[in-house]
Amino acid sequence: MSRHSPSSVEYLEHDCGYETPCWVWQRSILPTGYGCLRVAGRTQYAHRIYWERENGPLPVNTELDHLCRVRACCNPAHLEAVPHTINARRGARTILSVFEVHDIKRMLGVVPHRVIAHQFTVSMGAIADISAGRTWKAGTL
Repeated sequence: MSRHSPSSVEYLEHDCGYETPCWVWQRSILPTGYGCLRVAGRTQYAHRIYWERENGPLPVNTELDHLCRVRACCNPAHLEAVPHTINARRGARTILSVFEVHDIKRMLGVVPHRVIAHQFTVSMGAIADISAGRTWKAGTL
C-alpha cells in the first residue's frame, strides 16, 4: 500500500546534503520509501523512470543505487546502475559498522533473524543478506 499525495507536481528540489539538490518525489510513496507511479497499468519506481529517460534501459543484472541515500529522490544524477551485491553492500554499510556485522555473524544460527534485526535496527532482509553472503562477505570485512 502506498501513501498517495494529491500533489500536481511530481517532485520538488530539496537540499538533502548531497552535492546537488535531490528531486524528492511528491506523489505516491511506497512503505519502503521509494516513489512510485502507474505506467501502462503497472506500478513502477519513479527513480527508475527518470533514470531511464536520461540514460536508456537499465543494463542487465543491475539495479539503481541512490548515491544520495534518499529513497524518494528521482534525480538521475543521484543514481548509479550497479549489481545487487554492490547496492546491498553500500546500503548495509550506511547502517552497520564492521564491528556490528562481526557481532551479527556470531549470532547467526543461534538467535532468530527477527531478534537480530530488531537489536541492530535493520530489516530482516539485511540480516538474511549477511547470512547468505550477499553482503559483507568474509573477504570484504
